[in-house]
Order: sequence, then structure tokens, then C-alpha cells
Amino acid sequence: MILSLTGMSGSGKTYWSQKLTDHGFSRICCDDLIEEKLAPELVKLGYSGIADVAAWLGQPYEPKFKENEAQYLKFEKQIL
Repeated sequence: MILSLTGMSGSGKTYWSQKLTDHGFSRICCDDLIEEKLAPELVKLGYSGIADVAAWLGQPYEPKFKENEAQYLKFEKQIL
């Protein structure tokens, strides 16, 4: 059986996926895989962890956002 958990930030995806591992399910976290692909870029800026991915991405009004968003979405599509 394959389950996919999707939802907004803070909706419990990580919590429930970790609970499912207790019942023999394998867990693949797309955020972790995207973070791995972004690692070289993040390290250059002194960033690490998923919270720093958000800092790297920035806000939509910041000049860096469009380019970083495109890179993030490219990796997200590759992983999915």
C-alpha cells in the first residue's frame, strides 16, 4: 500500500508519517530531499535545515524570490 500525505504547513504530515513508520511503513519526505539538493547553495550562505530553506527562498516581494522559487520548484518536480 502506498499513502501520500499532503497539506499545508503544520497540518500534521510529518507527525502522522512518523507514526506510520511504527507500523512498518517506509517514509520519504520530499522536503528532506529538496533540502539535500539545495545543500550546496544553502551551505554557501551558512544555512541548514528546512527552516533555513524558507529563509533562502525568501518572500515574494524580495528580488531573490523568483529565481529561488524556480530552482525550488524544479527540484520539487524532479523529486515527485
